[in-house]
Amino acid sequence: MAYQPKSYKKFVATAATATLVASAVAPSALADEVSTAAFTDVASQYETAVEYVVSNNIAKGFSDTQFGVNAQIKRGDAAVMIAQAAGLMNEDAPVSGFSDVPERGQLAVNSLKAAGVVNGKSATEFDFHSPITRGEAALMLSRAYELTAETADIPFTDVIGTRYDDAVAALVENEVTDGISATQFGTYQNIKRGDFARFLYRLAEEDTEAPKLSYDGDKTIEVAFGSDFVFPVIVAEDNVDENLTVDSVIENGAGEEVDEIDTEVPGTYTITFSATDAAGNVSEDLVFTVVVNEEDVFGIQSVEYADADTVVVTFTNGETFTIELDEDLVDGENEVTFEFDGNEYTVTVDFDEVAYAEEVAENFIAELPALEDLTLEDAEAIANVRELVDIALDLNEEAEIEGLDAFVELEEALAALQYETNFEAALEAALAAIADLPEDITLESIDALDAAREAADAVYALDADAEIGTITVLDDAEDEYADLVVAVANVTDVSTSSFQITLNTAIKGLVADDFDVTLVTGSGDDEESEALDFEVSSNAAGTVYTFSHADLAGEQGTINVDFWETDLGEFPINYTATALQAAITAINTGTVTLDELQAPVLNLQNVNPEFVSFYQTEIGESFTNTVELIQAAIDRANVEEVENALEALNDADVSEDETALTAAEFLAALTDNRIAFGLDADEVISGNANAYLAAYLELVEEDEDFEFTSAQEVAEFVLAVNADALEGLVTDVNAATGQDDLLDAFEAINIENVIEGTVGGVEFPFEYFLAIQSANPSTIAEVQEVVEAVNLEEVTAAVAETVAVPTVENLGDARAIIAALLEVGVEAEVVSGFTEELDALEELVAVNTAVQADEFAGLQTALTNTDLGLEGVITTSDALTAYQTALENILESDEDFVFSSVTEIQELINEVNLTFIEAVNTAVADADEGEEASDFFTALAAEALNLTGENSENTGAYYAQYELLLEADEDFEFATVQEIQSFVTEVNQLVAVNAEDSSVLLQVAIDNDVTTYQNLTGDQRTEVAELVIDATPEGGFSTLAEVIEAIEEQTSSYVTLLANVNNADEIVEVDAALEALEIPEYDALPAGEQLDVAEAILAIEGDFATIDAVETAVLTETVEAIATLIAELPEAGTVTLADAAEIEAARDAYDALTDAQQELVDDTVLVTLEMELADLQALEAALAAILAGEAE
Repeated sequence: MAYQPKSYKKFVATAATATLVASAVAPSALADEVSTAAFTDVASQYETAVEYVVSNNIAKGFSDTQFGVNAQIKRGDAAVMIAQAAGLMNEDAPVSGFSDVPERGQLAVNSLKAAGVVNGKSATEFDFHSPITRGEAALMLSRAYELTAETADIPFTDVIGTRYDDAVAALVENEVTDGISATQFGTYQNIKRGDFARFLYRLAEEDTEAPKLSYDGDKTIEVAFGSDFVFPVIVAEDNVDENLTVDSVIENGAGEEVDEIDTEVPGTYTITFSATDAAGNVSEDLVFTVVVNEEDVFGIQSVEYADADTVVVTFTNGETFTIELDEDLVDGENEVTFEFDGNEYTVTVDFDEVAYAEEVAENFIAELPALEDLTLEDAEAIANVRELVDIALDLNEEAEIEGLDAFVELEEALAALQYETNFEAALEAALAAIADLPEDITLESIDALDAAREAADAVYALDADAEIGTITVLDDAEDEYADLVVAVANVTDVSTSSFQITLNTAIKGLVADDFDVTLVTGSGDDEESEALDFEVSSNAAGTVYTFSHADLAGEQGTINVDFWETDLGEFPINYTATALQAAITAINTGTVTLDELQAPVLNLQNVNPEFVSFYQTEIGESFTNTVELIQAAIDRANVEEVENALEALNDADVSEDETALTAAEFLAALTDNRIAFGLDADEVISGNANAYLAAYLELVEEDEDFEFTSAQEVAEFVLAVNADALEGLVTDVNAATGQDDLLDAFEAINIENVIEGTVGGVEFPFEYFLAIQSANPSTIAEVQEVVEAVNLEEVTAAVAETVAVPTVENLGDARAIIAALLEVGVEAEVVSGFTEELDALEELVAVNTAVQADEFAGLQTALTNTDLGLEGVITTSDALTAYQTALENILESDEDFVFSSVTEIQELINEVNLTFIEAVNTAVADADEGEEASDFFTALAAEALNLTGENSENTGAYYAQYELLLEADEDFEFATVQEIQSFVTEVNQLVAVNAEDSSVLLQVAIDNDVTTYQNLTGDQRTEVAELVIDATPEGGFSTLAEVIEAIEEQTSSYVTLLANVNNADEIVEVDAALEALEIPEYDALPAGEQLDVAEAILAIEGDFATIDAVETAVLTETVEAIATLIAELPEAGTVTLADAAEIEAARDAYDALTDAQQELVDDTVLVTLEMELADLQALEAALAAILAGEAE
């Protein structure tokens, strides 16, 4: 089947009891066409409704092939359709007063307002272009068709108690809708065009649609001789009527109507089913063929498919066979022919592609892990299931796949999990890349900057609002780099279609994204700026960047070039017809200059600066009043000069006295004409004169008629001879008998990066000599490779020795070699990694220097250097002496001992510290009864430990927390000083929180990596801190872990509550979000006034930064709402007992305000009305008493 994914087959398990090979045949008949066939998006359930609205000119499709069944419908379009369908179009209707209704909708909206169907969003706004919800559609339809309901008892929980309940009840009672589920009408969902069409169709007066019969199975039924025949179950569906009766007629093989199928008489019967609705519409017949088999032939009881290529046949004798098909079943009826027990059978398999796809999707959704068990390893399984779900939805976009909502939750959870993992990795990579930026930015820093920016962009791609803590470091570095580029750049070689940025220092790797090019034309109020599309390319050296853009002929203005938002330069252009004519005139007047030939407006090609005088002659002898004619003259001059040069070179061996051609003569012919040959001055080498001649004579010897035929051929000849000559010098390198000879040979062939002396204990010339003797290179490139290999080998060895034995001597040697390599031209990036390794060893070397020198003061300074990263170093004199003593003991057994890593130093520190830690670990056990807490604190406060922050007021808390550690692990002991320091710090934080000191919470969050709290703004953290303090349990938090949990919970709740307000798109969503905040003043408002306040909050532009800001805005609107509530009460003197609820609601809302808020609301009217109401109520009570007395 075409819709199966690659992984589809492995998901479908088959269990065949017997396997037969058969073939599937596609059905021969097509479904009947309907009048809506032109619309490819109209499913069967919409066909009649769509045909109704289209044929009655109520609506049109989006196009010839799309009705837009699943598209939302605008309020204005719904109004037009209702007015048309309900016959409410009224040319005499007054103007509605709505300013946002376009001309096409004015008649309909005017008519509906006049008929009382619509009121608009306000007096002046109908909200014509906004989508209409299902609730709003229900209101309009019930009013337009004057529908009512005898009862408002409806099952939809999203309707009950809303302003839509009567309207929806009316639609339900009139069989217009059944809702979107058993309990949901979808009140606030936007209605689709297809569903709206169905509503209108069901409201139409005439029912013209016939019932439809359906049967899930084969319509040819084989019955075993003498067995019981079971009638097939036929389902009748109608657009209006329910519980239709299905009629049937049985005929035998002779066409005679009979009462039953006689299974003891072999033969063929037909059963014809039909149904008729209340309007008299008759369904299409559904015809079955029933075959009663001979007594010895098995009938087929059922045919089912296990999957797309497996069919299971059950015979009337109870046997079951599984058929594996050569091809997959297709949607609809498939004929399958097979043999069984010597008999051939043909069955029809009705394959429901849609139902099958849904079933497969549901099966594999059921096999997925629960949400709480989800891991990243489930990604592939979820992706495969998504593929299956999409297959089902592609086949039926309204498919109801069991478990789909739970699956979507899994996808979202996986996406969040992947995002968190990817984001953390990306953020870590970005921070690392920024941290790796060199401290001093140079033009060689481009790669590091690009890598850092790429890493930062990867973070922003995941979260555009992400905070990268050190991003300003990257921004500043890029600005610094941009300034450097500007300082070395200038614009050259400008033409109408290109220009160049020439750098006096090579910068490789720049691309178009690094630049912005803008053309500015006009001036003053007429100034216009246009970004130019361009391509940029660089020469191999990275010194010249060529920008190519569309030809600007005719333009005049300024081209501005920015690099990384820094102004790289600007240059004026004048490519107007006037400027062009002036440039042409200049060339044709007086002496031609190179500047005139290179005028940008001319854009002349192939101008050779050395040929200016030749161009002067050619132009002077030609008619050149256009750019094209000037270009032609230049081209002719170029060709002529090359031809002259070739003639001169080819005639160099021709002399009147027939003397032999000399090397000097041939060299002169090359030198005099090198420009025409395209050779630079340094490419015709006088020292190679004999080689040039010898190579030329060799060509002549091979072909006595030989002549050079092109400038390129001459250039290639010269360069080839030069290369051969250089390669010949390699022999001198291999033949060198000593270091001095070798260095001379290196110089002769321009070998780079050669260190000519002894550096860092390495005699480099000698090492080169040995390497050359071993490698015996045959080319200059191979010689250079040998030198580079020696350099790399020696610097690698020096650094490795320093890493293994980090002493000041080894460090100095390694740094000296790196400095020498940089001095001879090795690029910084080649040795940067080595430099970083050595930089990381500086502090370790300082420790080893102090150890070797046995300097107590030096050791103290080295150990307490924070850059070393040691933890738990005690700086008291006793501890430092203990460290010194431990080192002296080591040196007694190994006088050359040095630390090879910081880890070794840390291990020594930890080992010595154990002697001081022991007092803490034994304090409680050794204490007298009742003195445990004080003895434990005394141990913590010991000078030897040199802890910070220990506080005698927290003595009990230290002991209590220590007891908890022992309860969890009776063998618990502190292992390091830093563990004890962390213990003290955490207990102090716990005590502070329990004392309602919220300021400590940020440090708790930082220490324990509660990033959600850290990412809050300062004001938000203050509000969450108050919530954490308020959440302190009676008796305080027992552990810091409980505090951390409270921070996380309160932060999560706070972020959710604030997001609910900021993300709300509808008034009811704002109302729900505000109720969740539990603002007393808001909660005291009546429901209607709450919605008014919610609407005002929704109208506020921008997001609220804090919940306090939300509450402030709510209180402001609440005060105004209460004032309005009081103002809308009955006038004094008109109060009745029926006004009691309204007055009491106003009083409750007013009393919920604070004193300060109440001062903003005048309750004089409220008090007066309350007094009048009280009098009425007293009068009513008195009257009731009198009447009660009379009754007695």
